[in-house]
Amino acid sequence: LTSCACHSFWTRCKGVQAQGNTCTAFRAAGPNRLSVEARCGRIPGSENWLEVRSVLSGSGDDEPVDAVCPAGTTLTGCMCYSPRHSCAGALANENTCTAFNMHAGLGVYAQARCGTLPASTPARTPTLWFSAEDLHPNVTKWPNRGRHGGATSV
Repeated sequence: LTSCACHSFWTRCKGVQAQGNTCTAFRAAGPNRLSVEARCGRIPGSENWLEVRSVLSGSGDDEPVDAVCPAGTTLTGCMCYSPRHSCAGALANENTCTAFNMHAGLGVYAQARCGTLPASTPARTPTLWFSAEDLHPNVTKWPNRGRHGGATSV
């Protein structure tokens, strides 16, 4: 499990929690349904998967609270949970997951899904760039039509 989310057109999602390979969505009272999404995959060489949960946020409008992945791990999922139906969303930024309390909410928790990922090899940067004329001998140039400049067609 790399991340976990829920959605409801009727604002019935109180948030989600990841634990091990299980994603659990919490529904507010009412007849309408919600959907839960667990994003899963094998990442060869990954290890030390864990969840980091924040303290309860304050009750102010858009009050943030952070859950931070430990050094050496990578954030793969960022979730908001509130037992009091107060989530206004969650945002991931580098290794920090920030959850936000909604207007008149009673506090939320941020939960980060973290793991140690194998070192990645950056993609090789091309050392030589080509123009369209170099790649195709039948290139035609469109006439310059004012301020938008010309265009190339193959």
